[in-house]
Amino acid sequence: MLYCACKDRFSFEGSKPMSKFSVSQAAKMTYTNKDTLRYYDKLKIVSPARGENGYRYYSQQDIMTLKRIKLLKCTDFSLSEINLFIKAITNGTGSMAAWKMLEQKVEQTEQKIAHLQSIVEMMKVSVEVLHENRPQPDNDAYVCEIFESIHREKKQNSLEETV
Repeated sequence: MLYCACKDRFSFEGSKPMSKFSVSQAAKMTYTNKDTLRYYDKLKIVSPARGENGYRYYSQQDIMTLKRIKLLKCTDFSLSEINLFIKAITNGTGSMAAWKMLEQKVEQTEQKIAHLQSIVEMMKVSVEVLHENRPQPDNDAYVCEIFESIHREKKQNSLEETV
């Protein structure tokens, strides 16, 4: 699991650690919008305790969960995937499920990178062709080759997803 050794703003009040944080404090600590925190609560991804006044109060554990969510969003996890991942790591027995989710995400990301690399190559060749002002008929075969390659790749990826 990721370890964060950072010193959070609002973590300490004098020398006594704070045990609960308001929505505003949690938003500042996690660089997240207050409305986003409320949305996560609505989706039951992070459900902070409620005070007698009905306000949300986030624990230190909630703050760490929000930081994990932020990291997972950076790695292209959807909110539903994040919800499953957070539940897997918090139930105590789901570390294998979380590991498999991360492994799948790595594989998907590698496929995206390969696809983007082929697009970059196509763009480089296009720049070269346009720079050299080659006649159009020479480009048609290359365009068809790239078109077929991209569609083969998409078809292969869709077949792998169904397996």
